[in-house]
Amino acid sequence: MFNLLQLFKSKSKFQKHSSNFYFSAAISTEDLKKLQNLNIKTIISCVPDSELSNNTFSEIHHKSNKYKLKSYHIPFSPGQMTQDHIDKAREITKNNSSPFLFYCRSGRRAEAIINKI
Repeated sequence: MFNLLQLFKSKSKFQKHSSNFYFSAAISTEDLKKLQNLNIKTIISCVPDSELSNNTFSEIHHKSNKYKLKSYHIPFSPGQMTQDHIDKAREITKNNSSPFLFYCRSGRRAEAIINKI
């Protein structure tokens, strides 16, 4: 029998890449509590603020402290990831606690940078 609730649950915004890495589409300040409940320790935004109409990195960064989440910004446009972006992501993951959540507008850049580090 088709279970609509199970289908809904499988569409989680936060996709697990591995035990230490999650990725997602753009998050909101309302998502920070959910991230804390997932035991996420560090958030990395890969989306330039110019792509978002609200919940810019500065808003996320400001409110993330309330939930004891560290937050970092490595913005790049689709298809524009460079070695410098990858190196910054490696440095952040080396010097901070896991699990990590990488996010961008759709989640694709976030997953792509995880695959490079």
